Amino acid sequence: MVQLTCSRCGNEGEQLPKAPVSGELGQRVLDNICQNCWTEWKDMSMRIVNHYDLHPVDPDDRKKIYVFMREFFEFTD
Repeated sequence: MVQLTCSRCGNEGEQLPKAPVSGELGQRVLDNICQNCWTEWKDMSMRIVNHYDLHPVDPDDRKKIYVFMREFFEFTD
């Protein structure tokens, strides 16, 4: 596995095997986020989806989830 310095936790960790979502956001996660932080995000995203009653298959709700993801990983544009 490829090692990287995670931009979220600052630790050296394993890179994800592939981009977890499509597009620029997925590539950014792949290039900057370790597997441990991605696992933390998956747990957090389930709580967000349940709390806000979001439906990931709905394009508008998916956009909202991506906003939360950017905040979680502290991606600033």
